[in-house]
Amino acid sequence: MTTQNKLGLNPTESEKNFHSLNPAWLRLLLVFLIVIFPVLLFLGAGCLQAFFYLPFLPQLNSNSYVMERLNLTQWVPLNRISPLAADAVVVSEDDGFFQNNGIDWNSVKKAVKVDWKTRRLKRGGSTLTQQVVKNVYLTKRKTFSRKIAEMVLASQVPRSVTKDRVLEVYLNCAQWGYQLYGISAASQYYFKKKPSGLNAKEGAFLAMMLPNPLRYGKSFVKGELTPYAKNEIQSILDRMKLEGFLTDEQYAQETALPLAFEKKALESFQAMDLTPSPSTSPLPTP
Repeated sequence: MTTQNKLGLNPTESEKNFHSLNPAWLRLLLVFLIVIFPVLLFLGAGCLQAFFYLPFLPQLNSNSYVMERLNLTQWVPLNRISPLAADAVVVSEDDGFFQNNGIDWNSVKKAVKVDWKTRRLKRGGSTLTQQVVKNVYLTKRKTFSRKIAEMVLASQVPRSVTKDRVLEVYLNCAQWGYQLYGISAASQYYFKKKPSGLNAKEGAFLAMMLPNPLRYGKSFVKGELTPYAKNEIQSILDRMKLEGFLTDEQYAQETALPLAFEKKALESFQAMDLTPSPSTSPLPTP
């Protein structure tokens, strides 16, 4: 006997086929359409974007090319930047910079977990190399396709660009305030000195600002370090000592000295009588 649909009409062939589908296959189809297909779409878009810029990666070795891409007005070579300041940035932003191939897969895994839980691109997990290719070639909008393009390009950078060069480009294009780009401008603005004269603590302050210079620049405006800034700077100095960038003597000196803009700390430090008092002077040898 022929079955009828709800309207009392005989079912069409397509209706018969639809109702004969296994529910498990329906679920798989929905998963593909809702999850897998968009991922493949963004993956493809990111790869296409990366393949377009791949031939231009060797141009990262050209100062004029990078400066033109980013509208920079000044450039300072790595050998004129304080090694301690550069080390502070590396320790803070990409601790495995000199060991990884442009991508830190452990950071990527952590970022994926955080982003999956929050359902948005909250944690970046980017290496210095990824940040360089993002700044020079890609948009700053946080999208899945841009992240894919960033990772593809970063993995190919070591083929034509040295680690020192990547670090030099990063330090010259990083943002350290409103319309304040490059470590040369930052060192002059915050400390009234050339980047070659930066000490470890000043480098740690600049490194502390990098995730969000507009937000973390409050310490400079107030003339004193916020609790977050103090903790982060101390953490960077601790890691620099642990990894051998600072000796015990340098570490003690850097943690004791205030930054130039710390008004209260600087006044207190200058008011200290550093000459030995008679009561603590060693007794003369008889």
